[in-house]
Formats: sequence, structure tokens, C-alpha cells
Amino acid sequence: MCCSPEGDLVSGAVVMAIGVDACLYRRARKKYRFVASLLILLGLHQIDESLVWRSLKGPVSAGIGPAAMWIYLMFAFDVLPVLIPALVL
Repeated sequence: MCCSPEGDLVSGAVVMAIGVDACLYRRARKKYRFVASLLILLGLHQIDESLVWRSLKGPVSAGIGPAAMWIYLMFAFDVLPVLIPALVL
């Protein structure tokens, strides 16, 4: 968590780029594609967090802020606790 919208946006873009590269590199090994795609999901999560921070500062429309917040919370409390143990198995 970066505490700034710009930091979250940049870090999310970098993590997504690494995830795309990992998915392209692991194309021959389909067994690891799901693990490589986790980076793309985490990058999207960071970009969504930048929208949440931006909505707290004010310049985002009224509908985008709450939607971004609920998407962030759903991913943090529903998707990650199920996805990470599934990847470990």
C-alpha cells in the first residue's frame, strides 16, 4: 500500500508488465500459467487501489469511488484468501 494514487498506479503498471512477460515466457509450460497470471491480477488490484486513493482526494466522479472501493475489498477479502492457498496446493 503506497498512500499515493500515483505510486499505486506506477507500481500496478510495473507489476502487470512483469505478469504479462511471465505469462508470455511460460507459454510452453501451461502448468505454471495460473501462477504467472497472479501478477496480472495483483497489478490490477494496485491500479484499483489508485482509484480508491484518488476518490479519497476528491477528483473522481461519485460513482467510481465506491465501486473501486468495493472491488478492492472483494479482491482483498474474497479472492486472495482463496486464490493463494489454491496456488500453493
